[in-house]
Amino acid sequence: MEDKGSAARVPEVDLALWRRRREMGGALIVAGSASWLVHSVLMMVGLVGVFSISLTTVFDVQRSVLVSLLSFIGAIIAVLFATFLIGAGLLLYRTGIRDLSWKDWYTGEARFVSKGTRSKGGTAAAFVLAYGILGSAVIGIYAVSLSTVSGFQSALNAMILILLLWMVASILLIIGAAFVSSFLRSLRTEAVSTEAFGGGGFLGYAITNAIGVFLFAGPLFIILLSPSTASPGLLIAIVIGAVMVMIAVPIAGIVVFSFFIVSALRLRRLQPGRRPAIGLFTSTPTMPPSPSAPRPSSQVVASSPPPIGNPSAVPAAGPSWRGIGKVPPPPPLEGAFSNPAPTVIVPPPPPPEDPTWMLRLQAQIESLEKAMNSRIDELEQAIAEAKDKLSGKPAGKPAGKPEPEPSEKPADEFDSL
Repeated sequence: MEDKGSAARVPEVDLALWRRRREMGGALIVAGSASWLVHSVLMMVGLVGVFSISLTTVFDVQRSVLVSLLSFIGAIIAVLFATFLIGAGLLLYRTGIRDLSWKDWYTGEARFVSKGTRSKGGTAAAFVLAYGILGSAVIGIYAVSLSTVSGFQSALNAMILILLLWMVASILLIIGAAFVSSFLRSLRTEAVSTEAFGGGGFLGYAITNAIGVFLFAGPLFIILLSPSTASPGLLIAIVIGAVMVMIAVPIAGIVVFSFFIVSALRLRRLQPGRRPAIGLFTSTPTMPPSPSAPRPSSQVVASSPPPIGNPSAVPAAGPSWRGIGKVPPPPPLEGAFSNPAPTVIVPPPPPPEDPTWMLRLQAQIESLEKAMNSRIDELEQAIAEAKDKLSGKPAGKPAGKPEPEPSEKPADEFDSL
């Protein structure tokens, strides 16, 4: 019985373990982003200390130099801590997303974070850690060169190696940031999340940093290898690279890692399927049937009339409910009128083609005009006779018939008309 109980609890234990790893990984990414933010702020503080040397008195120069030196040392330590924290956080987080599952909206199938997405997270962590390892190697080489007494050539070789490792590390940071951005984008897509994780800002920061490093360290590397190749163009590139490394890159870091902290906090509480999905339901909903094509008018069947009387017995608009479920059909009502099927009015066939139809139509129009003219003539004759009778002047009447004496009043009324 104990074995069965422990076996039943294994999945729950695994889910809790993966959830803790995901939360711990997100916390490490938050800490690493905050450390990188501190690195950017300290770089700006050190730069301000360098500029303040020329504005202070002789007694304050030593203090300004000390502040600048401590700021740069703290910035270097902070960025090394940041790389290791972010790399470790990505490794933990990629193992913790194995328990993220949800159901597809259309098919109802269970979905998980793909193995390819987890591989992107591991690759991103490896390149970020490699950047930190190379940075530590640069610090170690510089410390050894300062602590040991060596000749000029040894110091020159150490400086060349430091510049080479610095440029290689900047390339590794670009690759790592690209994998971080791809990992976060794939995770958001596969987990169907509405949260934005902002991996693109990290990639932009890495590219800006690499441009500044190559503009500053590249010309120095060439000059140290062959001092005869020194030219004003290389010196201008060194100045531009120094400005980017000391000003542009720290400002970009302050902006990027401020947002990246928020993104890492969202990673900790990531829940898949935040959009309306099938996971919110217990069963798979069926898609509504596609509407059927309308039937021709000759096949239209008249629907039965609604029952008269109780309004609650009238069904809602839609197909008839007869035969569905266990509801019996209503009894027939007395005096219910029948609604016969609608009759289809068939238009008469078109008349056959006749070339003389225009002539016949013209003859009919002429006969109508003659009838109208004759009728108008009759009406005019009747009006004239009526006027003659009223005025006492016979017009066209046969002799022998006495005319009635006209009255003045009707004539006046007629004339007034």
